[in-house]
Amino acid sequence: MHLIKFALRNPFAVLALTIALCLLGGAIIPATPIDILPDFQKPVIVSFFSYPGLPTQDMEKSVSSRVERALTLAGRIEHQESRTVPGAAVIKIFFQPGTNPSSAMNDIVNLEASDMFHLPPGIEWPFTLRSEPANMPVVLAAISGEGLSEIDLYSIGYYAVRNRMGGLKGVQIPHPFGGKFKQMMVYVDPSKLRAYSLSARDVVHALRKSNLVLASGTAKLDNTEYQLHPLNTLPTTDDIDNIPIVERNGNMIFIRDVGYAKIDSAIQYNIVRVNGERSVYCPLLREPGENTIDVVDRIYEGIAEEIPKMKALGQVPEAANVTLVNDQSSYIRNAMQNLIYEVGLGAILVTLVVFVFLRQLLPTVAIIGTILLSMLIGGLGFCFTGNTVNVMTLGGIALAIGTVVDAGIVVVENVIRHMQMDKSRADAARDGAVEVATPILAGTITTLAVFIPAIFLSGMIRYLFEPLSVAATFTIGASYFVAMTVVPAFCARFVRTKVSRRSIDIESAEANQQSTLNSQPSTLYGHLLNSALAIRRLVVVTSVALVAGAALLLPGIGSELFPQVDAGTFELRLKTRPGTRLEDTEALVARIEGTIQDVVGKKNIKTIISNIGLPVGKGAGFSTILSSNSGPDTAYLIVNLNSEDRTVSSAEYVRRLRAKLHDEYPEDQFLFVNGSLVNMALNEGVPSPINVQVSAGTVEKCREVAEMLVEKLTPIDGASDVQIAQSLDYPQLDIQVDRVRAKYLGLDQEEVAQTILTCLGSSVGFAPTIWVDPKTGVDFFIGVQYESNEIESLDEIRNIPLSLNAKDGPVTIPLSNIATVRRVNIPGEIAHYNIARVNDVYVNVDGRDVGGVAADVERVLSGIEFENGVTVTVRGPVATMKEGMQMLGTGLVVAAILVYLVMLAQFKSFVDPLIIILAVPLGLAGVLVMLYATQTTLNIQSLMGTLMMIGVVVNNSILLVDFANQLLAQGMSPRDAALKSAEIRLRPILMTSLTLVASMAPLAVHLAPGGEAMIPLARAVIGGMVASTVLTLFVVPCVYALVKQPQPATVQA
Repeated sequence: MHLIKFALRNPFAVLALTIALCLLGGAIIPATPIDILPDFQKPVIVSFFSYPGLPTQDMEKSVSSRVERALTLAGRIEHQESRTVPGAAVIKIFFQPGTNPSSAMNDIVNLEASDMFHLPPGIEWPFTLRSEPANMPVVLAAISGEGLSEIDLYSIGYYAVRNRMGGLKGVQIPHPFGGKFKQMMVYVDPSKLRAYSLSARDVVHALRKSNLVLASGTAKLDNTEYQLHPLNTLPTTDDIDNIPIVERNGNMIFIRDVGYAKIDSAIQYNIVRVNGERSVYCPLLREPGENTIDVVDRIYEGIAEEIPKMKALGQVPEAANVTLVNDQSSYIRNAMQNLIYEVGLGAILVTLVVFVFLRQLLPTVAIIGTILLSMLIGGLGFCFTGNTVNVMTLGGIALAIGTVVDAGIVVVENVIRHMQMDKSRADAARDGAVEVATPILAGTITTLAVFIPAIFLSGMIRYLFEPLSVAATFTIGASYFVAMTVVPAFCARFVRTKVSRRSIDIESAEANQQSTLNSQPSTLYGHLLNSALAIRRLVVVTSVALVAGAALLLPGIGSELFPQVDAGTFELRLKTRPGTRLEDTEALVARIEGTIQDVVGKKNIKTIISNIGLPVGKGAGFSTILSSNSGPDTAYLIVNLNSEDRTVSSAEYVRRLRAKLHDEYPEDQFLFVNGSLVNMALNEGVPSPINVQVSAGTVEKCREVAEMLVEKLTPIDGASDVQIAQSLDYPQLDIQVDRVRAKYLGLDQEEVAQTILTCLGSSVGFAPTIWVDPKTGVDFFIGVQYESNEIESLDEIRNIPLSLNAKDGPVTIPLSNIATVRRVNIPGEIAHYNIARVNDVYVNVDGRDVGGVAADVERVLSGIEFENGVTVTVRGPVATMKEGMQMLGTGLVVAAILVYLVMLAQFKSFVDPLIIILAVPLGLAGVLVMLYATQTTLNIQSLMGTLMMIGVVVNNSILLVDFANQLLAQGMSPRDAALKSAEIRLRPILMTSLTLVASMAPLAVHLAPGGEAMIPLARAVIGGMVASTVLTLFVVPCVYALVKQPQPATVQA
């Protein structure tokens, strides 16, 4: 009340304050970062341990399990996950939401450092970095060039792109994928080694003694002090060839006698193909908490500036091309632009609705002005919360656009009505605004009350709902300030009586009826309502039946965590026969690329990026953590579709490919993954919506139960790509040394193991030596090994020469003299969850909703009796979905209670709030009907829309009940008061309802890519609002008349 009077007395002060706030908002809002999703504030620390050549089980026991136990001492850990493959282990530590990322990082690094002395000697120091649950690159820098070898491509990626781009703010760049890691190789010939009674290990020993990096002292001569510098390193291959190994009978044996040095590459374990050609790419990640679009923009600018500079300096060949592909920001940019367009379109529709009802310019300007002013003032407050503009905040703004005009509509409409009573503009503005101030305040508070449950939410659901609620709260709160100050002042100064008379058809009649307490209906709606009031009990019973009938639709509405987003990309993961050679897997991938082109069409494909095998060893770095592959028999393909003129969805292409690949490659396993950053972020990196996790005491038991579950779950309708995530088998050759016999011959296990590693791996694994390229000054490793690790039979391993000193002089013996070789199978991959061994059974969903398939999965699991020690848990997105829906379901109840309590305080009555809150079940019925009719799933977004709908739909009932109470106080009967209040408030109720529907309508249909996430939310709000409005206009007056009717007097005897 005081706010209205102040505004009318001081219109220029109100104008100055409003303009100042708008200018501040207009200046600050454009600087707000834009992203597709809010920051989930869930720190993840990833550590990568490398010990090339160490088998999976040894890696698990000696590294993974040991480190995991040590890391349990870190505070605020939510859970741990690890993945162990031959020679590498990746450990992910997930912290509770809200944990300080820097503190989490410090804890992990310190605990790892303190535990290093427990790990196997020679293991490399771990790579540890801050990450996110999805841990997905925002863009890939693909490197190609005519005439450039894979060694050249890798060097460009490692020394040029990685080093230069790594300095950009917010960018993380692991080692490149693909290519060949340049090394100085010393290739030895086993037959020549045997001829000179040498082993490969003797060559390694000579190389280390002759080529080294070692500091020296200083010397003082006369008046000068000199730095001493022995030329320890050997610059050329000839120098290395001339290294003496040993002297025999006065003759020196050199490296050139048993082999030769060559600038070459390490054994290749990883191949990358871009559009069918071998290539190299650098994955570029954003630092946790950084803005995706800003990071990608910096990368584009950095590539455009730095690559030409490096070419000019000769650091990068002129033929080299660095192209950014798989750009996740492209979808984000398009999606946000389209959403902003749809929100703007909603604002235009709101304007049209208001103008159609008022049919005059100035009142329309007064109402629509509340949108702009409220958004600028609300946006000013929102900017200081630290949130980004994302799909959730735009959803809150879209809701606010339809809601903020409500207060303006009610004020303007009521001011015009008072002008029809021949009041002056100032009096009409004052009396009209004051009369509706109470219901507007109540409506605003009830609308905002539904956002209070956000403080009780946790995890991902909280961080999804919080930005939406903050955006809506600031904007709707600002709209109340505008409606109570700017709108009355505007009406008092600009809206004239004659304008009002032309624009309003029935106002004077309504005013006359109100003043004379005339209870006769004067409109079509009034006659319909009058008839309904005559059978009000039947109307109420029918409404209850309709709500109950709508509730029966619930089982027919599917459920999922989040609407599927079509970002124009998908990923295909491949597992072929265990132990398949890398080059054979590449050939298979090439054929699959052709199949994809046949199904999708070449013109519809932008890029196909294939990653084959797993990078391990010195050149791998921590790129391993980004790969889903487990060895040379695995691969994944990323397919990016052209966005222009695309009429087929990614999901449809996946459906077609799944059938085609199943027919053409029946022995291979395929897993399709939605490749969008949105889905991977929401799924926290889990590639399938349903993940059945099996835990048991042994690897064998885990495998047995997991294979049984695959057999049981595959027949479920809608379940697809059912498979065990981990590679279960990997062929291995065990070499068992007779240690006693070896010792009799003067050998030990270390000598034998190092000799085997040198011959068929590389001496870099245990004796790394550095070679500095004299041309570039770049250092590389020198490794001793056989020229090829390809063997024709096991005899080549059995005949590896071992040198020893016999009585008659140095001799060599074959490995078979002291060891046996046998074929075995080992796990290709071992996974842990909270230190326990697990196998994950992935279940994709096709043709059904996720919730329906998950329910069938749980029904199958409940019918299986597992042995003691076996635990089966459903994890992943479906678990998050159940938790989120439970929290939001609780939020719905809490919101309804809060709305009731707000109205209880406002109306000082227990009964009136109950009448008003009838709009909620009516609205819920509308939500169910809308979702069912449009085949929209029940998900986080539709539940959020339902939650917001609760706070909005009661506003109409508030207007009816509040005005009916005023008429009742003037002497009308409850029936007549209900009839007359509904008839007089019909227009503002229709206007407020239709403006909300108009603001959400563009979001309720798929107009352009990017709006998929908002469709369920918008449909829930529209369905609830339409049903609630229609039913409220009849049900609430009937219930009011029933509840408020005077009770017959009790006759006492």
